[in-house]
Amino acid sequence: MTTPSEVKYICKRSLENAKIGTDEAAAKQTGLDFLKYMFANYPELRVYFKGAENFSANEIQQSDRFQHQGQQVLLDCNTLANTFDDQIKFKTHARETVHRHMTNVDPSLWSVFFTVFIGFLGTKMTMDGATKYAWTTIGKVFAEECNRYLKDLGLPTS
Repeated sequence: MTTPSEVKYICKRSLENAKIGTDEAAAKQTGLDFLKYMFANYPELRVYFKGAENFSANEIQQSDRFQHQGQQVLLDCNTLANTFDDQIKFKTHARETVHRHMTNVDPSLWSVFFTVFIGFLGTKMTMDGATKYAWTTIGKVFAEECNRYLKDLGLPTS
């Protein structure tokens, strides 16, 4: 059984291959790379990007909107990894994420996202079993908390 601290450590280590940043061009590019990966490999998720459903990789690359969204996704993943051993902070972040997406995201996507993210990380590093397990664990706990919160709010869950 992997402890929350071990999951945190493994996931944080993997994020060295998917950096965030404000000045580093490579860090900004990673967020764009994630969205290009998602658009190419999970076209059914494009509907959640109103006005950009048919964007090409080049259009994503040139978009300030997608540069911001890519960084936000990576920042959220960093926050989840860094707080996994502090369940109050982790669950609070999950609930705040629900608030940002409450009206436009199907509840089943809370867990689907981590399938996409794990696949993306696999393009940046060799994905070993421990890393895949750690991110799957974070994704499962995150999705459970998001759905628990939606239920508390009287909203549909998956």
